[in-house]
Amino acid sequence: MRKYNLDINYFSKITSHEKAYVLGFLYADGSNRGDGITFTQNYERIDILENIKTALKSDSPIRKTEKGHCILDVFSDKIAKDVAKLGAIKNKSLVLQFPTTDIIPLEYMPSFILGYFDGDGCVWNGKRKKIIVKDKQRKEGFRKRIVHNVKFTFTGCVSFIKPLQEFLLKTGIVHNRVKLNYSKANASNNN
Repeated sequence: MRKYNLDINYFSKITSHEKAYVLGFLYADGSNRGDGITFTQNYERIDILENIKTALKSDSPIRKTEKGHCILDVFSDKIAKDVAKLGAIKNKSLVLQFPTTDIIPLEYMPSFILGYFDGDGCVWNGKRKKIIVKDKQRKEGFRKRIVHNVKFTFTGCVSFIKPLQEFLLKTGIVHNRVKLNYSKANASNNN
């Protein structure tokens, strides 16, 4: 008998944008313990865990740690096995693979990527700067333009980030190859 309610068939197959998002978030900020899965997030973003809890039809409590984190534990051997089949294996950090379209159908891939970004992505808001651009309509032949530099970054292991980059290029989400920064066994995809 279960202590907390849970849709144990939730990850049997990815059939919706919601399921793809939750799996993406699990890839980034979750773990497969073998007897269930755990999602972790900063307390300021507890709403993400509340939404995941609702999606899983779970009434498990969200625990708060002294270090400002919140944790949602979901206990189910079936879910642990299902997410492992979907690529969220135990000890995934350094070996995580970008999923194929057999795992995440193409129509749901943007939601999966958004879930991953919400867990291991960030937006960098750079400084505004003035640049000079050609302008044939002006007597001087140029004009000053203000550019605001904004980047988004994915963090993860190389075996995940490189195929992610290829997917973003292939689908036209990004139009040029971006820099991969290597730090130990991890890479960041800066756009």
